Amino acid sequence: SYTMIKKLHYGFRSVISFSNRLLFVPIYLGIVITLLSIVFIIGVFIEQFVFHHNPEGWNTLAIAIFFFGGFTLMNLGVMGAYIGNIFDVSRERPLYIIQEEKNFDSDEEEEQEDDTL
Repeated sequence: SYTMIKKLHYGFRSVISFSNRLLFVPIYLGIVITLLSIVFIIGVFIEQFVFHHNPEGWNTLAIAIFFFGGFTLMNLGVMGAYIGNIFDVSRERPLYIIQEEKNFDSDEEEEQEDDTL
């Protein structure tokens, strides 16, 4: 009875709800954009000083927009990861769940602690 769009929506919601991995995508994307803008800066400098070709004025504007945009995206991703970790801690979920207790007798242990006090 589910259409493909409903299935995709359900899958997307489950990935967002139970994982913080999606929060690291902006970090990696920001790093890639920043590194590509640095490569572009090096290319413009090589074109200017080696080949003595004066690049158009839009190059500096594009470099600045991509560099600062990538840097900002990376920083927002880091903040999102911190907020995601804070949210996980605030839920107070245990790190693991014990399915079965073996060789553990809590009544005897409590009596021994009371005797030592």
